Amino acid sequence: MILKKHTKKHTKKLRKKERPSSIEKSFFDLLSIHLKDLVFLKDGEGRWTFANDEALAFLGLSTSDWKEKTDLQIIDLFPNTQKELMHFCQSDQKAWEKGSRLDLIERLTDSRTGKIHVFSVMRIPVFIGKGKKDHLLVIARDITGVVDEKEVILREREWYQTLFSMVGEPLFLSSINADGTLSTILEANSRAELVYGYPSSEFKSLRMLDLMSPAQREECLREVFPNLLAKGQHDYESVHLSKEGREILVDVSARILEKDGERFLLTLIRDKTLKRREKLIERMLSDAERKVLMGENLQKVLDDLCEALVFFFPFMYLGILKKEPEGATELVAGDVKGKIRYENNTPARWDHSPQGMGVSGHAIREGRTHMISIADSKYPDVFKKEMESVGIRFIWSIPLRQKNGEVMGTITSGSRYMFGPAPEELSILEKYSDRIALLFDLAEEQKEVRFGYEALQAVGEAISMVDRKGAIRWVNHAFLQLTGYSREECIGHNHRILKSGHHGKEFYEDLWGTIFSGNVFECEVINRRKDGSEFVAAQTISPLVAEDGRINRFISVQRDITHKKENELRIWRMANYDPLTGLANRNLLRERVTRDIESSLRKNRVVNLLFLDLDHFKHVNDTLGHEIGDMLLKLVAERLLRSGRESDTIARLGGDEFVYVQPDSRSREEAIALGERILDLFRDPFQLSDQSIHIDVSIGAVSCPEDGEDLDGLLRKSDIALYKAKNRGGGRVEYFELFREDLSADRIALIESVRSGLENGEFVLFYQPVFLLSDTRMVGVESLIRWRRQPFDIVLPCDFITLFEETGMIHALGERIIREGILQAKSWKKSGWDSSFRIAINISPVQLLNPDFLDMVVRILDENSVSAGEIGLEFEVTESRPIQSENALNTLVRLRELGIRISIDDFGTGYSSISLLRGFPVDTLKIDQSFIRDIRHDRNARSMIRAIVTMAKSLGLSLVAEGVEFEEERIFLQEIGCDLFQGFLWGHPLPPEEVIEFYRSTLEKS
Repeated sequence: MILKKHTKKHTKKLRKKERPSSIEKSFFDLLSIHLKDLVFLKDGEGRWTFANDEALAFLGLSTSDWKEKTDLQIIDLFPNTQKELMHFCQSDQKAWEKGSRLDLIERLTDSRTGKIHVFSVMRIPVFIGKGKKDHLLVIARDITGVVDEKEVILREREWYQTLFSMVGEPLFLSSINADGTLSTILEANSRAELVYGYPSSEFKSLRMLDLMSPAQREECLREVFPNLLAKGQHDYESVHLSKEGREILVDVSARILEKDGERFLLTLIRDKTLKRREKLIERMLSDAERKVLMGENLQKVLDDLCEALVFFFPFMYLGILKKEPEGATELVAGDVKGKIRYENNTPARWDHSPQGMGVSGHAIREGRTHMISIADSKYPDVFKKEMESVGIRFIWSIPLRQKNGEVMGTITSGSRYMFGPAPEELSILEKYSDRIALLFDLAEEQKEVRFGYEALQAVGEAISMVDRKGAIRWVNHAFLQLTGYSREECIGHNHRILKSGHHGKEFYEDLWGTIFSGNVFECEVINRRKDGSEFVAAQTISPLVAEDGRINRFISVQRDITHKKENELRIWRMANYDPLTGLANRNLLRERVTRDIESSLRKNRVVNLLFLDLDHFKHVNDTLGHEIGDMLLKLVAERLLRSGRESDTIARLGGDEFVYVQPDSRSREEAIALGERILDLFRDPFQLSDQSIHIDVSIGAVSCPEDGEDLDGLLRKSDIALYKAKNRGGGRVEYFELFREDLSADRIALIESVRSGLENGEFVLFYQPVFLLSDTRMVGVESLIRWRRQPFDIVLPCDFITLFEETGMIHALGERIIREGILQAKSWKKSGWDSSFRIAINISPVQLLNPDFLDMVVRILDENSVSAGEIGLEFEVTESRPIQSENALNTLVRLRELGIRISIDDFGTGYSSISLLRGFPVDTLKIDQSFIRDIRHDRNARSMIRAIVTMAKSLGLSLVAEGVEFEEERIFLQEIGCDLFQGFLWGHPLPPEEVIEFYRSTLEKS
């Protein structure tokens, strides 16, 4: 009682910042007289300000040795026991950190005898102001002699029990039989009862061996106990069992004590399962959160949690109370005992009524942990009898706080002992109380969003919710279907289970950086299903911002676009690659050449382009069949690919035409060298099935920027070079510049004049009438381009068309001719012309090689809101090799599909053949005037014309005779069955404004 009175009195003085000298003269002098304990006082910085005589004698110190010195300076005085003293002083810091009284069992060596003594050490920290350290009082009571002497145990039972209860860890005293075997437990402190779950009376029927697991028991009898008997002490690690069978990992310190020939065993236990229990609680709470998020009943989840906590902590019961309106509380969960305890007793409240004065009421109102002994006078009488009747002697309550900081309830428990949970256990429960409160928030959120979730479950997109660490908190049914995982395999696991490895670190850094900054992240991502297969998803990740501005959750929406991407890739390949050879087609060629030209112009380099055409490939198709021809084209493509660099582009334009592009070249001379290497590839025959085929290739070469800076211009010029190679026998390479005429000053001037004339509208259309031979009725016109350089200076097309084709201006001129011709035909139709009236427009074979030609024709027809059939539109193409290319033929076929009739102009003077006409999309043949003018005096000419007429009739083609100037010629043509004629005999080319009047005059004649 002296200790209690003076401690209380002088602690108050310390709080008033009394000078240490006055404390020493009053309180500490009293301690020196009345206490045989070791007493120390240290200031806030760890300097010794007081030590009583017992302490100085035990340590072997004089006043000059310790006064105003720090722990480290004191420890340096004892080299043999430094480790022991360092541990003793470190416990001071634990007391400061705890901020309240700290009781520990510790060992110190007596400097006088060299023996180790066991002390029960009490530390009381004193603070001033706002947490500022003032003084630390340390009182160490020597309990070594107490437990050594059996007489003390027998005669001073109360004092002995007090000493035992002061120990904060389980402590046992057992007797040892005369034969050296271990007898039953004589005494066990309250902490032992709490940890092991046995009441004191049951301990006395057990041995220490009975507290061990079977395996540990055998090891102890075999190794530990013999060593203990031999040395008198032994420290070891063991696994003990509680009364309920729960394993307890412990550190054991065992000491043999002797008195009057009798031996006793003092065993101190340190529970090592606390950290393990903390990990288990963490796991249980995570599992509870997962269950709540999955929609499990909150009360069942909390009941299971309470049962588990009671199992892992030696509490008598556990209940979770929820704060209700008007001061009431509701038991929402508990273990079995907890539910019985609350259902059968007075309900707790949190207002200031008598029922609100219990620990739960205090915890809710004050927002802090509250604990009290049932015997305490402050404990409400309304609860006291109920608690005592069920054996509860100590009760405590921990507040539960929601995210907004408001207390929403408590965790409340009780013990049959005079003390509550150990500080470490209480700290764990307080640490995780917010997580328990979070379960209520999660359950409430689940209610609020349940309807939304149900709607999201029906959505076809895969939706998931993840937390800040990427852990999945919720998924819809579509997510499970898409990924192949079950809901249990998703919830609580990290979203990286879908990671495919296709996206690097930068991708994920960008993703997390975007959503953590509060922005939406959109991407196309490749993910992996549970079975390892991959899928492509259009993913949108949106942050969910809470009311406090924090981002705790993210919503991910994934739409499976695998089939779409596959189709896009398939379509892209169809649009960019030749289906037969796998080479680039014209579309991809244009894209790559455009890129290569831009790059070469920046780096002052050259792009070489080679146009390849197989010699006599048509003969292979005609004699061996198209299947063999296709196989040959594939083999050609393979050889070209093997010869190329990675940066080269090899394309197939159609038929037997290929283009080889060599970017980043040093000079145009490299084009010829490349062409020679390609020719070498064709030296060896191609092996097709059971036969070998030898075929040559002709090559036309051009270079950028010398020969143009766009694909169309380079293709036109390389095509011209290719034809030159063909004309020279094939199997060779020709460069465009090598055979081009030198540009004289006159020619340069002519080019400029033509370009200027085109810009100034000097090129105009005239129309020559076309007549039926049977009745000389006018049935159509042919448009003829003329260059009106001056009012009376008309230049015919034979003097400028070639120049237009060579310079590429033919495309601009051709578009103007077609546009004006269609517009004129539309105007004539509105004037009442016969519906069968036709207008023929001449087009250059070079125009057919332009990939934009067809779109241009369609566009002009659409602009004028007419169809080709309405205006009787017909295109005349002069016989030439270009129209025999596959691209030109495809264009002619498409033109006929638009309703445009196709005529072969100047038939009999060019490249035409019977086999060509058989597969050629043609409607009309126009017999060249060179045959017509010889009718009157050349029998062979007449025979030739008869043969042409007979052939055309057999093929179902119409015939037009050009250049008819004499009546004799007209009569002959009529007799042999020719259909139409045109020429100066009946009509000269007319300007458009005179055509209508001329047409009307022919109607009057007929």
